[in-house]
Amino acid sequence: MTIHKPYLLFLGDVQDPLSAKTALGVVDWRRDWCVGQMRLPGCAVDLGLPEMNIAQAAAAGVKTLVIGVVNAGGVLPERWTSLIVEALEAGLDVASGLHTRLESFPAVREAAERCGRTLHNVRHSDQVFATGKGVKRPGLRLLTVGTDCSVGKKYTALMLERVMRARGLDADFRATGQTGVLISGRGSNMEALIKAAQAPGCPFEIALVLANKPDAKGLEIASQAGIEALCVDQKPFGKDREAHERALDAALSSRGIEVIALAGYMRILTPFLVDAWAGRMLNIHPSLLPAYPGLDTHARAIAAGEVEAGCTVHLVTAGVDEGPILGQARVPILPDDDEHALAARVLAQEHRLYTETLATFCRGLSGAKPQD
Repeated sequence: MTIHKPYLLFLGDVQDPLSAKTALGVVDWRRDWCVGQMRLPGCAVDLGLPEMNIAQAAAAGVKTLVIGVVNAGGVLPERWTSLIVEALEAGLDVASGLHTRLESFPAVREAAERCGRTLHNVRHSDQVFATGKGVKRPGLRLLTVGTDCSVGKKYTALMLERVMRARGLDADFRATGQTGVLISGRGSNMEALIKAAQAPGCPFEIALVLANKPDAKGLEIASQAGIEALCVDQKPFGKDREAHERALDAALSSRGIEVIALAGYMRILTPFLVDAWAGRMLNIHPSLLPAYPGLDTHARAIAAGEVEAGCTVHLVTAGVDEGPILGQARVPILPDDDEHALAARVLAQEHRLYTETLATFCRGLSGAKPQD
C-alpha cells in the first residue's frame, strides 16, 4: 500500500515509549516525512515534533494521520473514533498498525466513504501471496534477524540501509514489488519491462499488471511470468471514470505499488488518478514530444515531411502527453516508410527506452546508484 506523505503522528494518551513504538520508529528513520504530533491530555510521550490539531495539520499539507501507538491486544479505543472522523472530514487518509481494522467502526467507515479517503490497515492484507513459486527475483537481499519482536528486525534493517548508503552502496529498505503496469491490450512494452526486471541489479520489479478490459492479452503474458494479473473492468462503472480509477487505485495501493507505468493504457485519466500518483506515474508516447501528441503519430509525422520520429517517456500530468520529459529516442524516417514500417522501428526503441528510463527513475526514488 502507498501511504501518502507527509504525516501527522497521533499518540493518544500513551504513558510509555514502548507503547508509541510505531510513531517513534517513523520519527527515528523517516523524520522528514513527519510534520507534527497530536497528543491527548495526559500523554507522557513526546516525539519532539510540533504540536498540531487536525485543522492545523490539514492547513500544513498533511496527507495522512498515522495512529502511532500500540497497546495490549492491538485494540483501537472507541474514544478515538471522533478524532479519526475529524481527520477524514479534513481530507486526510488514516493509517493504523493495530489489530482492529479502522473500518470496523461504522462512523469511521461511513466518513471514509463519504469523504473519498483511504483507510490503511497495515497489519492486514487483502492480497493472497503466492509463496514458493520458484520464480527468480532480481537484485540482492539480506536477511536480518532480531530477537525483539517490537523493533529488533526493523531497526537492524534500517541501520544497515543507513550505513550501506553512507559507504556508497546500492541499498534500499523497501517492500519488493514496487511497479504496477496499466494496460488495455497486449502490452508489448509491459512485456519488455517484465523481461528487464529479471536482470540482476534491476532497480524495479513488476509486482502487478492491471487491465481495464478482461480480454487484454497482456494479462495472460503477465500471469505466465509469475506476476499478479488483475482486471478492473471499466464496463460496470459506466461513464463514472473516477469511480473506476478509485478501484484501480485501491488495487495498486493495497499491494504496495510505488510507481505506475502506463503501457498502452488507452483511456484518458481523470484528475483523481493523476493527482493521487503525481510524480510517480510514467507513460511512453510514440513521438518526439511535444510534437504530435495524441493518436496517429507516425502517419502525421510522415505526412508532414519529417525526417525523424521517435518516442518519449514522460511523467503523467493533467494535460494529454504534456508531462515533464524523462527520456527520448530518435528514429530516422526512411524514404519508403509507411506508418506501419515506421511504427515497428519506433516500437523497438520504445522497449529499450522505457526500461532504461524506468530504471533511472526508480534509482532516483531510492537514491541508489546505477550498477555496472
